Amino acid sequence: MPRLTVFVFFLLSFFYLQDKVFAQDIDSLKKDLQNATHDTSRIKILGELAENCDNADILKYAVPQKEFCEKAIAAKLEPAKFYLVNLASAINNIGYYYSKLGEPNKALENYKRAYEIHEKIHDSVHAAYALNNIAFIYNNQGDVPTALDYFYKNLKLQEAIRDTAGIAYSLNNIAFIFINQKDYKTGLEYFSRSLAMFEALKNTKGVAMVYGNMGTIHTNQDNSRKALEYYRKSLSLYESLQDNFGVSSELSAIGAELAKAGEDSLAFDYFKRALAIADEFKVKNVQAYALTAMARILLKKEDIKTAKEYTLRSLQLAQELGIPKDIQNAASLLKEIYTRQNNYKDAYDMFTLEVKMNDSILNQANRKDATTKNLQYQYDKKILLTQIDNQKALEKRNRIVFISLGAAAIIAMLAFFYTRQNKLKAQLYRMELEQQQYRAQMNPHFIFNCMNSIQHYIVHNDVKQANKFLSQFAGLMRRTLDINSGHFITVEEEMNYLDNYLQLEQMRFDEKFSYQVVCSEGISKRQVSLPTMMLQPFAENAILHGLRYLPDNSGTLTISFQKENNQLVCSIDDNGVGREAVQNIKNQSGTSHQSQGMSLIENKLTVLNNIHKANAILNVIDKKNADGKAAGTTVILKFPLTWK
Repeated sequence: MPRLTVFVFFLLSFFYLQDKVFAQDIDSLKKDLQNATHDTSRIKILGELAENCDNADILKYAVPQKEFCEKAIAAKLEPAKFYLVNLASAINNIGYYYSKLGEPNKALENYKRAYEIHEKIHDSVHAAYALNNIAFIYNNQGDVPTALDYFYKNLKLQEAIRDTAGIAYSLNNIAFIFINQKDYKTGLEYFSRSLAMFEALKNTKGVAMVYGNMGTIHTNQDNSRKALEYYRKSLSLYESLQDNFGVSSELSAIGAELAKAGEDSLAFDYFKRALAIADEFKVKNVQAYALTAMARILLKKEDIKTAKEYTLRSLQLAQELGIPKDIQNAASLLKEIYTRQNNYKDAYDMFTLEVKMNDSILNQANRKDATTKNLQYQYDKKILLTQIDNQKALEKRNRIVFISLGAAAIIAMLAFFYTRQNKLKAQLYRMELEQQQYRAQMNPHFIFNCMNSIQHYIVHNDVKQANKFLSQFAGLMRRTLDINSGHFITVEEEMNYLDNYLQLEQMRFDEKFSYQVVCSEGISKRQVSLPTMMLQPFAENAILHGLRYLPDNSGTLTISFQKENNQLVCSIDDNGVGREAVQNIKNQSGTSHQSQGMSLIENKLTVLNNIHKANAILNVIDKKNADGKAAGTTVILKFPLTWK
């Protein structure tokens, strides 16, 4: 199971509210409330009760506090700021209640209203908290661009008011979004800064949170030993704080790591402990994940009935919360369960839901937006720092006028060259981001044809072939989404991906052609990398525009990887009818569509060469036989063995 699923929701659910410290005993506060003789006293006590009570009781105190404040504001009582501050606090606590209850839209409505009040009274500290809470809701709903807008607003506000703890939380939250988008380098930079601040503040909860996130990074780098070390550190700190949410999250994390290592019995125990805590304290996201994880283990033991019950409950919880990743996990497992039960209709429905959720999670627009907003934040921060420096210079102008003017001139000149250089870098980076749009997705016609093939097998009751085709197609789609989330892929991964794709094409075209994917012994398949989705479009062209027109299943396709002059040479060779014959066929059939695949890949190579100072090239050879007739096509791509 994908480890990242556990923490996308769990570690992003630490709402940065004031910690609920029991300044007074709850019973003592209730007694004070009964004895209070003035509304201002009642408002203060209700606020303390709302902050310190169990989640289930928040509305019991926050709603009356809100009503008292609204009544006072309507009557224009003084001090007006006191009532506005407490009104915002009550509304914020109501939002917190709904977020824990799994009603994100109601939570979002209250958080936004609280933020508006804090802005109105220029309460930057609590406005920052509200921005953070709004960002969490959007992120958990899969709206990463909007979430990042609010996270960066929060970070800039925290830096402006110099709230070290607030900055640390913000850095942690932004870091985890980059980890979710598989930008581990940027994520690690933010985590490291966040951890250093929490340690300096001796903020145990913050340290525990970042430890858990560090474990996530090591999980995604397949370093199980290091991941478990961080998860257990985090668990120990949460246990010392009696933080039930954190404890249940880290128990699930450890369970996931053990399950990945094949220690199913031990993993099941950890998930069971996490679920017990989540059930008691109604932590729905932990419940959803733990149920799916336990169901996977039960399915391995052929306990299909219980596995199905757990997964259906998990899907219901995930849909209530509106979290795409948890919905996708449950749908994927239900697809497998229904397939084993020969219930292909429901299996197909779950497969469709799984693909839809995957598309939402790995949307390239999210990734592009994340990087763009990071660049914008860095630029805005430098502008702010420049303004601060200029202000200091102005304060000294009366004493050292000429020195200040000279310094200002130097600063202006440096700022000009610095800004110009940054613009050039940003322009180059934008070129790279725009080229992500060219990243070759699976041809829509191929997807729809595969759907039709699956439907054909189901209609004709070919259960075995339908099951085989559905499983292979689902695996190919998931792998395609995973590949497209990164820039490079190892030779070994590329070979496996191409083999999976070509098997499906063979089935779809009734063994119209044969193929082989080979690699020379001089290449380290697990270490040498090439850009993603560069070879599959050419393999697809070879089949659709060359091999399919050959008679008697005589087509052959060979994809090879060789080392030549410190370069990786990739060759896609077919014995099809050739490009000239294909163009004649198109002309005769009246087909006007011209594929842009070649030009898109050429554009991508140009950008890669500029960014990495490489010399990657593409060459297409139209083969001829001894009689001068077309004998197929060879596409050759050359890449550096190592990328800068």
